[in-house]
Amino acid sequence: ALALFELHEGASQEAIRRRWRELALQHHPDRGGNAKTFIRIRWAWQCLRG
Repeated sequence: ALALFELHEGASQEAIRRRWRELALQHHPDRGGNAKTFIRIRWAWQCLRG
């Protein structure tokens, strides 16, 4: 999940949240993004925040 977000081990929750928002806006299907990529990003977000 960290590799998908392109973050290093020990990244802060704030950095993870910021990166999630960037990627979600970029890849959201309603904004012209790829649905499969968005699903992978959402999975990574759930793993990292959990």
